[in-house]
Amino acid sequence: MFLGGAMSKVISKEKKSKKSTQAAVITGDIVNSQSGDGEQWLNTLREYLTKFGGHPEDWQIYRGDSFQLLIHEPARAFGIALGLKATIKQFKNLDVRM
Repeated sequence: MFLGGAMSKVISKEKKSKKSTQAAVITGDIVNSQSGDGEQWLNTLREYLTKFGGHPEDWQIYRGDSFQLLIHEPARAFGIALGLKATIKQFKNLDVRM
């Protein structure tokens, strides 16, 4: 897992405090990323991910079209995933698999 360091910190904090801290991780891949203007959708994806945390502490884009986002409030994960889908679907022929 690419966010291993961030997840290790969450687990480490959990062990120290003996209090359960939960987090969610959304892992995704842009479908048909080679079509269209890659720089445009990539910048839009970065802007969206930045709303939920700092880079690289909470999110990363790797291999050009794959990403991970660490969400510290798991109850928000579904809504954030829907927002990711809507953000990418605004570009013709693009989709996101999560």
